[in-house]
Amino acid sequence: MEWDDCDVEKIDLDDIEHGFFNREISNCLILDEYDFEGCNRQQRGKLDRIFQYTASHYNLTVFCLQQNFCSIPVPIRRSADMWCIWKSCDNQVVRDISLKTGHSFRTLAKLFIKTPFDFITFDFSSDKYPLRKNFFFPIQDDGSDSD
Repeated sequence: MEWDDCDVEKIDLDDIEHGFFNREISNCLILDEYDFEGCNRQQRGKLDRIFQYTASHYNLTVFCLQQNFCSIPVPIRRSADMWCIWKSCDNQVVRDISLKTGHSFRTLAKLFIKTPFDFITFDFSSDKYPLRKNFFFPIQDDGSDSD
């Protein structure tokens, strides 16, 4: 029901083959709560190819919507230009995010996340504003958990 107000086409990962996306137009692929842990080897390979090659060579933007940050495979996390992270009650996830980004996510969340809709954006594609609140508001963070 949450996608009913969009003009979406549901596709199966197994249907995506080389050349599936038209390079001449902007494409968008949304993986909403995809079961990465249930993937077989062939599906994992296809996902790696989508995130690491198809996205950059076929005019494709990929959104990976996931409740559990740690369930996203490492190659996919590493290929991401941005992470948008909401506050979590899972301390292990918070610690993991801090270790991977060098920022104290717990401190950032306390300072900048004021409503359940607020989130921290980690932008790995730009040095100008690598941290932002809700995409648009720059955050200054000179420290990390190891300081």
